[in-house]
Amino acid sequence: MRRKQSAFTLIELLVVVAIIALLIAILLPSLGKAKARANTARCLAQVRGLGMCVNLYVADWRKMFPYSNTFAPAGGANPAEWTQLLRGVKGTDATGYGATDKARLCPEATITKSGSPPWFGTAHLAWGGSQQTGVDPVTKKELTASYGLNGHVYAYTNDVNAIGGNASQSHSMTSNMVNESQIPVFADMTWRHFTPHPGDAISPNNSMEDPGPNNEAGTLPISYVMINRHNKAINVAFLDGHGDTVGLRDLYKLKWSRDWVTPANIPNLPAK
Repeated sequence: MRRKQSAFTLIELLVVVAIIALLIAILLPSLGKAKARANTARCLAQVRGLGMCVNLYVADWRKMFPYSNTFAPAGGANPAEWTQLLRGVKGTDATGYGATDKARLCPEATITKSGSPPWFGTAHLAWGGSQQTGVDPVTKKELTASYGLNGHVYAYTNDVNAIGGNASQSHSMTSNMVNESQIPVFADMTWRHFTPHPGDAISPNNSMEDPGPNNEAGTLPISYVMINRHNKAINVAFLDGHGDTVGLRDLYKLKWSRDWVTPANIPNLPAK
């Protein structure tokens, strides 16, 4: 007598497929959140590393580093900013503090923005693509990054081409650095540097994805860091060497400049 072979019925197969699809639907958001958290942690480590480079420079030279330096190679409107000064490129920068090329891009913003103007970034796109952002002296490629420097830590000078506010605002004029744990150096940003002021408003036309250049016109407002890169937060490196993930509205509470006073009414964030 032949034994009857057992097999799945069509209904049973459909139930199994449905269960697997349900499990995938449940797990995918969790996997996405886990990846985002991993990217945030990696970004924080990179920003902190850039901050440590500045920390080493300050310790060696007992001053903040300049907006320009004599070791800068030709090939760019501002080739000697932090993008060059902190680089360890042999023969091009006598004050290199590390191979920062590999640490300039947040894993959430690794592709350079295109369009006109192409050099400003967004929450999820890097800035670059213009000689204005600097040129690699070896590869001749224009430099890109997803991070920027607090302009108030550039050495203050009377040079009209320098940034950093004025003597009352520049941290470089502080004889003994105080509140180092509150002074931001590097942060997730849509430009290579910025000089925020407590009165900076968040334009209702800006979005946390793409604040835009804000008609720069000599001012580099706080909106450059008001980007939704890490769940309505960005990573910030501080002068004392530590780093932290800071909520966007809490950015107004940091000591960006010497005369910074947290505004009584912190602006609300854009809807998106």
